[in-house]
Amino acid sequence: MAMFRFPNQLYDSEKKVSAKELEELMDKLGIMDLKSSYPEQLSGGEMRRVAIARALVNSPDILLADEPTGALDSETSVQVMELLKAVSKDRLVVMVTHNPDLANQYSTRIIRMLDGKITNDSMPVTEEEKRHICNFVVQKVNEIGESEIPIPIMHNIVESALEEIKPIVAKS
Repeated sequence: MAMFRFPNQLYDSEKKVSAKELEELMDKLGIMDLKSSYPEQLSGGEMRRVAIARALVNSPDILLADEPTGALDSETSVQVMELLKAVSKDRLVVMVTHNPDLANQYSTRIIRMLDGKITNDSMPVTEEEKRHICNFVVQKVNEIGESEIPIPIMHNIVESALEEIKPIVAKS
């Protein structure tokens, strides 16, 4: 279980994950039998599910999922997508996929890109929302009044901005 707890310990997360919570997550991902395994003993699909468990162990506000179902069979893909759907109820999940059926079935907002440019957005942010977000960040930067903002302070500004835009994200 150490390889699953490592991210939680590494970042000294305020929320310590209990063995029971970790086992529930592992069970949902179908990887209970891997808790004593070493990375080199895992298949590609098993590694992907372990990576998802490790990402979720810290309960991040935003989860970035790059091809979360790549190298998974269809049954396991559904398990993973159902878990991400449940996770998305109380935090933002940004998923990158080349599978339009998966995106259509599980996403509340789809942004299509081609060659690094947005070609379609199913729910674009309005100009008013953009101004609101920009004004909030500018206000926070002005409150500090420094030309070069130290990383920890910028981190706090970004966290505050994320809190401020949660209602906007929630409606999308």
